[in-house]
Amino acid sequence: MLELEDVVHWLREGEENAAADILAQCEFDYSYVDTGFPFDGGQEIDIYDLRVKCPRRYYQDMTKFKSAFDAIEKAINECSMSVSCSIRSVNFAPKLGSAQTEFPSDREVEKILETVDVPHIKRAWEKAIQRRKTDPDGALTSAKTIIEATCKSILDESKIPYTPSADINGLIAQVLEVLELSPSQHIDKETKRMLGSMCAVVNGIAFLRNRLGDSHGSSSIGEPNLAEISDLAINVAGNISTMLLRISDKQRSQRQNNNPENHL
Repeated sequence: MLELEDVVHWLREGEENAAADILAQCEFDYSYVDTGFPFDGGQEIDIYDLRVKCPRRYYQDMTKFKSAFDAIEKAINECSMSVSCSIRSVNFAPKLGSAQTEFPSDREVEKILETVDVPHIKRAWEKAIQRRKTDPDGALTSAKTIIEATCKSILDESKIPYTPSADINGLIAQVLEVLELSPSQHIDKETKRMLGSMCAVVNGIAFLRNRLGDSHGSSSIGEPNLAEISDLAINVAGNISTMLLRISDKQRSQRQNNNPENHL
């Protein structure tokens, strides 16, 4: 996703310092629109509307700073061509400080994002965050995608084959087996129960996605708590995925330390 700091740097390189100084005081707020698939079979592109929230003194006198705002919009469109996203529209809005409409778990999401170093999983997270604020139906689909992407990444790393059409329950079962987290691999009753519950939670996210999500054109009409359910699903998916990635990294480090060739 396009970062504000990258656009500021782009403006300074072009010696458009007035525009860069204004943008450095702004914030980017993305709204996910759709995902495009190029005709040439290239990488899919996420499409966003971008709101640039700027300080009051600039927003209330945009005519005075018109050339700077024009330069900012042009720079955003130019920079977006270098990342796997497309900006459909750029809109300017007042910066109000701490948003009162943010979900209470936003800080936890940011912490999880900092621990994830797999690009396609991080993209799934970013898409989930954007959808959560404006599209809870789509956020449920993203929650399932986070777990699927995590499972496939771990299986690829472990060189374990899986079918491209494998469902989430099959993927999580394979990953738990690889990470020695399958309930059948443990004797302790409480551990087995906890791991079994995790599988049930993953299955529940997939069920919610099919019943309430956007993937099958289903309607969320009549579900009064959809935003809260989506928020819960995303954060549960994130915590499960983060745990699986950490355990996978830990086991990989142990294998490398136990490999005699690494000590020669």
